[in-house]
Amino acid sequence: MEGHNLSAGDVVRITDWRGSEPDDRTVGTVIEFDTYHPRHERLFNNLTGRAEPMCCVLWSHGELSWILCDRLSRAFDVDKCKSTVGCGIKDIGEGA
Repeated sequence: MEGHNLSAGDVVRITDWRGSEPDDRTVGTVIEFDTYHPRHERLFNNLTGRAEPMCCVLWSHGELSWILCDRLSRAFDVDKCKSTVGCGIKDIGEGA
């Protein structure tokens, strides 16, 4: 799906709260993808006319929810972790 660089199984965190108060969705696992199609064409992806990719995420506190993919980033760099002994879950909150 265009518009993001995430894959199912990626561990992610929210990087763009878009004015919302941060909550207990600290880290989660991407489960699947879909596309958000607003009812009004003028709302499509900042007036570009394109639908926006959505991620279904299973959050660490057990909640499953949908969120725009562009609001997420990988919680850590998998390639970096393969070559780094110290890359673990504790590193996620440190912005690794």
